[in-house]
Amino acid sequence: MYIQLAANQKLIHVVKAESNARNYYSVFNLAALRKAYKTLKPMSFKLWTYFNANQDGYEFALSQKAVQEIVGMSKNAYYAAVHDLIEKGYLVKVEMRENLQGYLFFEAGDGGEIVSV
Repeated sequence: MYIQLAANQKLIHVVKAESNARNYYSVFNLAALRKAYKTLKPMSFKLWTYFNANQDGYEFALSQKAVQEIVGMSKNAYYAAVHDLIEKGYLVKVEMRENLQGYLFFEAGDGGEIVSV
C-alpha cells in the first residue's frame, strides 16, 4: 500500500505492546477519548487516563500519593485536575453505599452523556 504524504506529514507505523492476561490492557471509547483530548487540561487528561485504564465497574480508593507515584503529578496539579474533572462532569459525587459518599467516573464526562466529536 502506497501512501502519499504532504510535506508537513510523517508516516507512522504503530507497534503496540503485547496485551494479554500477563500484560494488562485497557479499552477506551474513541469518541470519549477525542472529547477528553479537546476539553480537558493536560493534567486533567492525565488523570482521566488513570481512571479510564480501569475496567467498567471497578472501584478503588483514590490516593493522591498513588497518582503522584504512577502518573508523576504534583499535589497541586492533582487537586486542580480532580476539580476540573468534577466541573466537567467526569467525576460526579453520589452516595455509593449507606453513609458513604464517593464519585462515579464517567468516561464521556457530562455525567455520562456521550457526544460525538
